[in-house]
Amino acid sequence: SHNYKSSELFTRHFGDAAALSKMDLSPPAESYLKGFCVPLLKRYIKDAIRLFRMGRTRDFPRVIPYRYQGVLGHWRGSIAGYHHFSEGHSGPQPKAKPVAHLKSKNAEV
Repeated sequence: SHNYKSSELFTRHFGDAAALSKMDLSPPAESYLKGFCVPLLKRYIKDAIRLFRMGRTRDFPRVIPYRYQGVLGHWRGSIAGYHHFSEGHSGPQPKAKPVAHLKSKNAEV
């Protein structure tokens, strides 16, 4: 298991999604609702069920910023990578730009 700081988590998910987007045949969902909100809600539900089964429901508030940054990084990375590779670029994949509101000190899980 890895413990990432918030800025590292966003960057990690962005980079992974950008790299994997080279293999995508269809574009990722660019709408905020379909590409970010729905996947985030699904992840929160899975986490809530898992924590409930483990008897650790008090840990859920710590999961919220952690998952938010991961899903946001994945969504933005998928879009950036898809556009980069679908436009015929063969150079390095896009890199995450720093996002100020993601720098939370207590987002490690």
